[in-house]
Amino acid sequence: MKRYPPPGVCRVLLLLAGFLALATATEAQNQFVYRTTNLPIGRAFGGAAVLGDHVYYFGGSHATGGPDGKQSVTPSVVKARVMPNGRLGRWEETTPLPQPRHYIENATLVLNDVVYIVGGSSLPANGRRFNTALFSRPLPNGTLLPWTESQPFDEVGLSTITAVSTPGHIHIIGGIGGRSGATNKVYTNTIYADGSMGSWEPGPELPMNLWYHSAGVAGGRVYVWGGLPTASNDAVSPLMFSAPILGSGNLGGWRREPRALPTGFYGASTAVAGNYLMSFSPRYAGGTKTNDVWYAAVTPQGVSNWVRRSGGVPNRTYHAAGTDYRRGLIYFGGGRSGVGSPMLTDFFFFALGSGARQQAEQAWLAAQRAHQNTVAAFPAPTSGQGQTPSTLTYTQASTLSSSAVAGFKTYADARTAAESQGPPLVVYFTLETAQPCIEQRQMLAAPEFQQILPKASWAWVETKDYPQLAQQLGVYRVPTWVFYDRAGNEIQAARTVGVKSVTDLAKTILSLP
Repeated sequence: MKRYPPPGVCRVLLLLAGFLALATATEAQNQFVYRTTNLPIGRAFGGAAVLGDHVYYFGGSHATGGPDGKQSVTPSVVKARVMPNGRLGRWEETTPLPQPRHYIENATLVLNDVVYIVGGSSLPANGRRFNTALFSRPLPNGTLLPWTESQPFDEVGLSTITAVSTPGHIHIIGGIGGRSGATNKVYTNTIYADGSMGSWEPGPELPMNLWYHSAGVAGGRVYVWGGLPTASNDAVSPLMFSAPILGSGNLGGWRREPRALPTGFYGASTAVAGNYLMSFSPRYAGGTKTNDVWYAAVTPQGVSNWVRRSGGVPNRTYHAAGTDYRRGLIYFGGGRSGVGSPMLTDFFFFALGSGARQQAEQAWLAAQRAHQNTVAAFPAPTSGQGQTPSTLTYTQASTLSSSAVAGFKTYADARTAAESQGPPLVVYFTLETAQPCIEQRQMLAAPEFQQILPKASWAWVETKDYPQLAQQLGVYRVPTWVFYDRAGNEIQAARTVGVKSVTDLAKTILSLP
């Protein structure tokens, strides 16, 4: 196995440097992958997530430490604080899962700083499959509160699924379970302001059965790519599908994307940063293992061509990735170099660099009708340097920003009002201290705006408090206005980046179907 320098910032993946900048030479000099604090013991099959100021690794298996390399299933959860430079502090134990869960690499997700672990298996192979989700949230010091279990989503349970979050909802997509094998089922659950879950409802089914696939949310759509349609790893899907995020947060119908993967793959861990979809260390037909990284950019015109980069990290199977939406970082670790090999302690992080962020912004701004006098929706770090500690979003979930203009609601309340009362939904993304947003707030405080208030349900979103919501809907600059018709479909042509007059707002509202 390749030897690495001691822990600390180093260029462990020179070939990956700059891959998020669409392989431009300039950006390649500015983006690096960093090694950070190793896990206390080798772990695999688990999940990873960022909650507030901590990175967590959940469940899976850990190494027994013996010479035979045996593993032991574990409910253990460990956490490490994110330092101002993006590196991690020491790992320490926190509240364990109620039971060990495996194959949760792509079934561990975060919404508003509440973590959800969906489905999974009690053993790496031939274990009982779970049919519930577990959820918890951290205290300010990072300690997780006791876990709560959701209602069951089916009778048999699923593992090797993907689970994604959209505003106010989480979704189970595909997976394998029982005698039926792979499934195309989608299950959706409503997430309330305190992070608690409702009952599971069926969502729009995938066009094909899939397990061990990848999925992510960017630019107002949910994307699914790769995976296995049957129990055999000889037939790997190269196809990509997407579904729109409706104003309610639910999914619309699936469509097949015109750009498929050049090579089908499965078993990758998945992350999203900005408008980039990423799969790490996939396996190819016949079970061929790699340490490749695949990525594509989501733009208003569709998904870009997929790009493949080869790297040198040892984590080739059963690893986990988690996105830090506030700092623009992705953490990646655990896993194995191959099936049956020792579990690894290696942990890495890398940043969505400034050039990649600018390209993401420009791709969306080019499709907008107005984008003068705007500022970045939230800071764009190049390596996590100098970032201030985050706050816990869920503590603000039901609180309207003090800067909000009269007549606006929280996103959750506005969405509920639009569903129950029937007016179109308007979502306003802002940053309290940004000069263009101050100008927009002054316009909205005028009496003329109060006259059009009854025509829509108005949501006020501070991007610094809800960076994940901004990422999900493809918001990169503020102020941004997003409009939905009465059926919950976003009117893409109406989306506006920049200050919008009350007269223009009125015209847009009256034009919504």
